[in-house]
Amino acid sequence: MFSMIFDPFIFIIIGFYAVAALFTKVEESFNMHAIHDFLYHGLDVSKFDHNEFPGAVPRTFIGSIVISSIVKPILHYVPEEISKIDVSFMCRVTLGIFNGASLIYLKNVLYSVIKKHDRNIEKNDKSVKIIEKVKTKQSKDKSIKPATRGKQSPAERIGYRSFSFWFAIIQFSQFHLIYYASRTLPNFFALPLTNIAFAQLYKGNFSTSISILAFTTIVFRIELVALTLSVGLFLFYYKKLTIDQLIRAGSIGGIIGALLSGTVDSYFWKRFTIPEIGSFLFNVVEGKSSEWGTDPFYTYFTRVASKLFLPPYVPLLAVFGYFFEPTGNQTLKISVLASLLYIFLLSFQPHKEWRFIVYTIPVFNLAGANGATVIFSKSFKSVWYRLLLPVILGSAALSLLLSTLWVQVSLQNYPGGQAMYLFYSILRRGLETGLIEPSSNITAYIDVTTKMTGATLFADLSTGLPVNINYDKSESPEDITARWNTFDYLITAHKDPETLLEVDGYKWEKLETAQAYAGINPKMFGKVDFVKVAGTVWSDKSLIPFYLATQRFLDVQDAICIYGKTKIEETEDGEKSQDIEDYDNYDDQEERDDEFGYLEENYKIDEQDNSSFKTEEDNSDDLSEQNGFDYQRESSNFVEVEGQDEFNFDIQEEQDNANYTEKHHASEYTEVQGSSEMANEQNRVGNSEEQESFNFKNEQNEVVEL
Repeated sequence: MFSMIFDPFIFIIIGFYAVAALFTKVEESFNMHAIHDFLYHGLDVSKFDHNEFPGAVPRTFIGSIVISSIVKPILHYVPEEISKIDVSFMCRVTLGIFNGASLIYLKNVLYSVIKKHDRNIEKNDKSVKIIEKVKTKQSKDKSIKPATRGKQSPAERIGYRSFSFWFAIIQFSQFHLIYYASRTLPNFFALPLTNIAFAQLYKGNFSTSISILAFTTIVFRIELVALTLSVGLFLFYYKKLTIDQLIRAGSIGGIIGALLSGTVDSYFWKRFTIPEIGSFLFNVVEGKSSEWGTDPFYTYFTRVASKLFLPPYVPLLAVFGYFFEPTGNQTLKISVLASLLYIFLLSFQPHKEWRFIVYTIPVFNLAGANGATVIFSKSFKSVWYRLLLPVILGSAALSLLLSTLWVQVSLQNYPGGQAMYLFYSILRRGLETGLIEPSSNITAYIDVTTKMTGATLFADLSTGLPVNINYDKSESPEDITARWNTFDYLITAHKDPETLLEVDGYKWEKLETAQAYAGINPKMFGKVDFVKVAGTVWSDKSLIPFYLATQRFLDVQDAICIYGKTKIEETEDGEKSQDIEDYDNYDDQEERDDEFGYLEENYKIDEQDNSSFKTEEDNSDDLSEQNGFDYQRESSNFVEVEGQDEFNFDIQEEQDNANYTEKHHASEYTEVQGSSEMANEQNRVGNSEEQESFNFKNEQNEVVEL
């Protein structure tokens, strides 16, 4: 019954996160672009994105083929005018369904094994009871009583039927696993298979489990070789498989994976390759992974663990549940020990990311659910166990509240995708006002930072506009300098137009700016009355007040700017250029008032009363400044947390981690104008301050309908 109630919520939450954060990050870009190319170019490999941007090491196309093969037939039944961002949503939801279904399958398999073991215990107890009754009758001593478990309490009669409930409580209160379930990182193409492998382990199909892990290692993620070895070691230790059986099972999975990857990926890369073997040589043998950053040995057990399990009630429950093996065949214990050994082995690798150990999270959640089930079963006989239940539920509630903060941070950390939407708005406005002629040829330069923070092929929303747009994504300073005069628009992380290379007869004018998460504002601690917020949440039966309150702790900063090329001759007399429209000073306040009017009206509390919210005017100002969480369906404006979900969004550090040095690019194609020219430019900009505002929200409604 618990499964029927809670299982659908996994898909609902995955879908909600996919809608809220439509854009994707640099680590997801290969699979997203491969899916895009399969959908729009079929098998015409010459048009694939990886020919121009191959990346540091090859990646497999197999996962992308599976997703695109499912989505492509569906596209025949949707309107032709559907935007690419909507198609990307469909692709991500498809992946999310695979991950969500694998989690449910893993939980259901373990529960069925536990239930079967529990029934066997009951049968044994009945047999013992009958035998003891016979012995008692035969005994002359009438004082001897049969040995039974005694009268069962209500909780003990429920037994492990509450296991699904506790697993749901633990899983839904966490952020990372569910949020990333729809993200096209290679790790989340591998996650469904590792979940299936652990499920086979619980069922007692040990050889099948090893074969699946070996297959996944060769095809999707080479680091899983450590998990395969860890599981195999403990299967051997607990005498589940012999060495010969382990070698045979691993060889079967590895050979099948190598044949599949070698055949498919060699075709698309136009040379023989098994990508994960190449990745192993590049990152481990050659030690190149350290170029992406290094961390101390203990990082997974300290910083990463505290981020994944905050508060740390799940690991504590898992430790407790470890001593109450519920399966009867030690398989839950084997999976926990193998997961710990896997994390230990990966700690020797200098470069560490939480997603490298994501395969162990479901195992720890299952062990934690087992611990909570044991506590619940014992709570009817012990007051101490009874006192632990509200602690567990309270910890889960706190984890859920912290997840809402993670969501808000995540939704603000993809300025590249947001900039692409703003660029679409600029083009559309220009067409509506006649500043851009239909069928015009437009060239827009997209820099590395923009590409890394959401500007994927799916983020191009301009495909339905009557203009011909060429996106230049050059990374070489020489190529950028040579093509500079051909650019009509720049979408770049450079925030000062005065530092951009000049074009004779033109100036670069900043049109729009996309913002991103910049950190936590400690000044807000003490200013927000969370007691009053909690009261409002309780009385209104809504988390909206909590969303608005926590948002005040988040600072944002300008991240990506959009520049347009304006003729200087047309602005020297103070008149506005007719090539493009200046959007710098459009009235964003009016738009935000529309977006959040109903929220502020319902949750406005006077600040003088030490409230958790500011006045309507202050609240609207803050929301306008932060460009924050839009509590609307129009979510294409949302942005997502960066690769490691750190609370420091540092664009330059992100570029360094990807071996891109944007400052080197800038040094090749930027110049600083003289002070007199800067003064003239400021005067000209000052004379063009007045402009026509446009309704950003209406455009967003027309573009994204989810």
